[in-house]
Order: sequence, then structure tokens, then C-alpha cells
Amino acid sequence: MTELSDPHIREATAAARDLRAQLGIPIDQPLKKDILELVEEDLGIPVCVMLMPDGVAGAYLKKRGQNFIFLQATDFPTRQRFTLSHEIGHHVLNHKGRVEDSKDVGGNPVDPNEQQANYFASEFLHPVEAVLEWLSKNAGKGFDLRTLVLAADAFDVSPPAMLYRLSKGDFGITRPELDVLWDQVKAKVHVTVAEKLGIWAGDDELAALEASRAWPRLPAALVDNAKAAHAVGFINDQRLDSVLRKSA
Repeated sequence: MTELSDPHIREATAAARDLRAQLGIPIDQPLKKDILELVEEDLGIPVCVMLMPDGVAGAYLKKRGQNFIFLQATDFPTRQRFTLSHEIGHHVLNHKGRVEDSKDVGGNPVDPNEQQANYFASEFLHPVEAVLEWLSKNAGKGFDLRTLVLAADAFDVSPPAMLYRLSKGDFGITRPELDVLWDQVKAKVHVTVAEKLGIWAGDDELAALEASRAWPRLPAALVDNAKAAHAVGFINDQRLDSVLRKSA
């Protein structure tokens, strides 16, 4: 069982905090920038959202000196954001490319690199300081399911992901409170609470893709490169059309 004090976990969380600092993201605030835009523009990694086989959450691949990230189109946006952050972790920690089993992303994998990527994603999306800051302003006495759902929404993550985060640190939430919340989350009561609060999937590009189901979503760089290649005669009209129509 991994612990926060394990050296490889400390390495992963430190890497997430360092990346936040490099990108100018305050450690005590949720991410404000669209995470797809952040990955493609700030990190230079093209991201494709597409239908993949069942049981696959995404992939981090390297080919001809270029890194690529793929996300499972049918996953909910909150899940995709965590998977995307997980793949960023593989990139930053210089792991080899891999296709991701859904059970490993956000689960309890045996592979140390998968463990690192999960802890990286958690620290990148909701570092301790940011969670404490939100709680100090929004959580009253006690901690109930409604507060959990609101906290998850503030950080654009799922309630289970936020609850996992809260269970891995000292946030002033008692063990009995956590146990009750886990039971409610396992029973998916949080879904009903989110619907009553009018909380859905966020307002970033991943949420827009979920609403439109316009898959596959190709990286902007790929589309731009295809247009440039067509302009100088490297590809013909048919090939350009196939890219712009997002064919396989």
C-alpha cells in the first residue's frame, strides 16, 4: 500500500507542484485555464479525444520525437480531466508510453509509475493548499455530501476523486464523516445531489465535447499542419479532406 511518505510518491507530488509553479498557477487555487489548452499550448502535447476500446481510459504515446495523449471519448469530463492530468504526470516524470487501463487511472495500481501518475494528477488538480483555502471559505461545521459535491465542482473533478483527496490528508474531516461519505458515493447518491444543484460537467472544451459528442477531437496542431502541408503540395485534396472531416 502506497503512502504519501514513500519516495516515489514524494517525487510525483513535488513534480506536480513544480509544474504548477512553472505554469504560473497559484498553489492555493484551482486550475483556471482550460486543461486541454494548457496541455497543447503550454506543454506542446497534442491531445486527441476519441472512441477507444472498453476498459481503456487513455494513452500516452511517443513517436518520432513527439509526445501524444489520447482520451476515451465516452468518459465523463471530470474523469477525462483526471486522466489527462495522469498522462501529464507520465510525461513530466519521463515514463515510457503506455495505453491506460481504466482500473489503474485513479485506482490502486501495482505499477509504481501508475501510482506516481495518480498522485501527480491529484496534486496537480487539487493541491493541499488549494483545498484548504476552499474549505476555509465554503465549509461550515461538519462536512456533508452537498459540501463534497460543491468542492468537486470548484476543482472540476468528480466527487469520488475529491473524496479520495480528502481522505489522504489532514483537512479537519473526521473518520466517521469520511466513512459516511464513502458509503454515499458508492451508492451514487452524489449524482442526485449534483443534479439538484444544477452541477454538470464544467464549462471547458471537454465539457463542450461531451455535450456535442463531436468525436474524434483532433489536436489543433494536426489540423494546422495538414492545412500547411496541403498549401505547399505535400498532401492532396482528398487527404486534407479526410483530416478535416476527422476520419480515422
